[in-house]
Amino acid sequence: MKVVYTNLPFFINDDHHSLSLYTGERKESPMSNELLTFDPVDVQFPFELKKQITCSICLTNKTRNYVAFKAKTTKPKQYCVRPNVGVVLPRSSLEVLVTMQAPKEAPVNMQCKDKFMFQCVVARPGATAEEVTSEMFSKEAGHRVEETTLKTIYVAPSPVQEGSKESSSPRASVSHNPSDLLIIDPVDVRFPFELKKQITCSLYLTNKTGNYVAFKAKTTNAKQYWVRPNVGVLLPRSSLEVLVTMQAQKEAPVNMQCKEKFLFQCVVARPGATAEEVTSEMFSKEAGHRVEETKLKVIYVAPPQPPSPVQERSKEGSSQGASVSHNPSDFTAEMLRSLMIPLFDESKFVDSIVREVKKVLIKIYTEKGEL
Repeated sequence: MKVVYTNLPFFINDDHHSLSLYTGERKESPMSNELLTFDPVDVQFPFELKKQITCSICLTNKTRNYVAFKAKTTKPKQYCVRPNVGVVLPRSSLEVLVTMQAPKEAPVNMQCKDKFMFQCVVARPGATAEEVTSEMFSKEAGHRVEETTLKTIYVAPSPVQEGSKESSSPRASVSHNPSDLLIIDPVDVRFPFELKKQITCSLYLTNKTGNYVAFKAKTTNAKQYWVRPNVGVLLPRSSLEVLVTMQAQKEAPVNMQCKEKFLFQCVVARPGATAEEVTSEMFSKEAGHRVEETKLKVIYVAPPQPPSPVQERSKEGSSQGASVSHNPSDFTAEMLRSLMIPLFDESKFVDSIVREVKKVLIKIYTEKGEL
């Protein structure tokens, strides 16, 4: 649950490099202007006695700003947040690890009153975690500070059933190559193709390593596509959204086929590196750098065709073959005829009824202006 705390006393516990918060008055935070979103919305630990447990929280910045954050907890001696301060780049995500010290006994009914609070503010473009200060989160200094509180939930571990390993889904065992610096999703650059319209699609770059990773994007047709950003740095355990824009096309390619490709190069960067420090020399294999490369194909996806407003009738039982009337009265009359034929032996009797019904329908549709 997202809340804003007002006039709360805080202090920093230097021994544990974390921050404490005391309870105070609160009010609901507006949801429309969030700088960061959190997944999950609670801090959930699979509780086990005498075992140190770590869970993760994904902080996502869907804005165009650099967003600085700071984490606090009601029990700094019990929990360690890593990182507890940092900067989330525009349209990117950052994984925060929360570690709970090994508990000696289980709480009553597995209930926990501990909480975490994340404060976030807009930072300057290019800001780094080293620049984050407590003064940035001071409301007294006039800064706009958004605050989110997360409850701590203890989850009882589920018992391991015999034979569960053998019966587990193959999908659960699939993992990426542990040596990959970046994971790119999707594995193709897909455009919902439309003539004379500029189209943008998204790629998500994920860095699951403990390193800062620099990347650079290239394409076989630089005049046709625009990548934003085309260079950058992903922080450890973070994600970044990359937007690829295709210029408006005057004509469709043959069979909607495209031979163009994109290449993403990535290397390990120094801790604290920023996008401004990324150079072409960093991706030079001749200089002895270990460069990982990922190629993505461009795929044009035809937009779905709208369904026909008139359902085509079967040839069986139709006196006019495959022809389809767009007149609503004709269509309704024919439907009525097809339903009555099996009930009466005299087709002339059926036709007379259908003609009378059709006259009424024509009058109704004419009054409504649908004919």
